[in-house]
Amino acid sequence: MKNKEEYYLIRIFGDVYPFIIGPFGSDDERLLSARTARESIDEDGLYRLDIVNGKPVIDSFSGGELMNEKDSL
Repeated sequence: MKNKEEYYLIRIFGDVYPFIIGPFGSDDERLLSARTARESIDEDGLYRLDIVNGKPVIDSFSGGELMNEKDSL
């Protein structure tokens, strides 16, 4: 049986107020949203929230993942 996954983004405004964004169709779509959020404000906490077979899994992004291509040039 294939795992059913849902992809969300947790954004903690000012590292105080949590907000869940999503679901996204893929991890790549969620990553693009996280990069956009990072561009607008660098003080918010950004975390992955995956729901795998009904169970939540929270993980962090690496700093490199949140960099846009123009930042790495």
